[in-house]
Amino acid sequence: MNRTSLIALAVQATCIAQAGTLVVPPAHEFASGGATFLGPLANAPRTYQLLIHENQLTNVVGKTLNGITFRLVTSATAAFPLSDITFDDYSITLGPGLDPVSRTGIFATNFTGLPVQVRTGPLTIPAGSFPPDDHEFGPSIPFSGYTYAGGHLVVEIRKSGFSGTSASVDAISSLSGGPLGYGTNFAASWSSDPLASSGSTLASFSILKFSYEEPATMPISGTIVFGDYIGSLNGKAVQMTLTNAGATASVHSGVVTVNASGAYVFSVPLGLPTGNYDLYANASPFLRRKASIQLAGVGATNVDYVLQNGDCDDSGEVDAADIDAVIAVFGLTEPDPGYSLSTDVDGSQEVDAADIDIVIANFGGTDE
Repeated sequence: MNRTSLIALAVQATCIAQAGTLVVPPAHEFASGGATFLGPLANAPRTYQLLIHENQLTNVVGKTLNGITFRLVTSATAAFPLSDITFDDYSITLGPGLDPVSRTGIFATNFTGLPVQVRTGPLTIPAGSFPPDDHEFGPSIPFSGYTYAGGHLVVEIRKSGFSGTSASVDAISSLSGGPLGYGTNFAASWSSDPLASSGSTLASFSILKFSYEEPATMPISGTIVFGDYIGSLNGKAVQMTLTNAGATASVHSGVVTVNASGAYVFSVPLGLPTGNYDLYANASPFLRRKASIQLAGVGATNVDYVLQNGDCDDSGEVDAADIDAVIAVFGLTEPDPGYSLSTDVDGSQEVDAADIDIVIANFGGTDE
């Protein structure tokens, strides 16, 4: 890699950082971890896993992670490195992981889902990139985007050594425990073998900084039919929730509004893995309905719904409580105090016998 390439790397890293950053643990953005670790910037080969609890990553749910970096130990007195250094290989893999408290010494089992290699190949770090300031990080090491959808996360680094002097980074000791959070909010494992399948579960956790950006999106579109509804559809809001097929945890969610014909477009992150998903549509006073879809990087079309009416109290079932809710406000019209679209189930702007008939006709219906 020539000098122009090195400058380009530094510029690229700076541009990435401007999109947004998150220090992990967040509580240590401006506080030293009190320990040191040679892993990320060691001149010897390493396998290094950082396990991060989801409670440390709430600010980046739905964001595309695209870089990582570290900072020198607080006792550093000179910038690192003294001259350009090159790792023949610096590979980074991200994926869903175990709760840090349940970590094992077997690297593969710390992943609970499909790990994604986001970087591989040589890495050159220009001279002086990491400043001798305990609150300043070095330039971000860029990698291909990884959309973080929530849950515990594993960051795995497998790297060669380099010719030159190692640098220790600011870290939290595996022996700290207590209020620092090691073993509960985060943990780390390591081996001196870059191809190792297992290692020690008591590595210090290097304080790190992710760079991220708002993800590119892909559209899911279709039409929603609102059963027994005669009111205007234009601008009507619907809660959409995307999950992995057969799962309950949300991968992505948001509110869409339909046009006068009931058409909608729901944008989801482009980086979602190819696979099968369930997309739920829910709007009061309608029962939630599910559509099963496959995503492969291009979105989906003709994802249509027919929503069943009558769930006035959003309990997930049309039952006697819904009939009682309509009767309680019988005769009210849109300007009246107490009037609500949740009981004016047909959208006629009046709670009347037609609304009671609709609830009775749909009695026994449940959410999907």
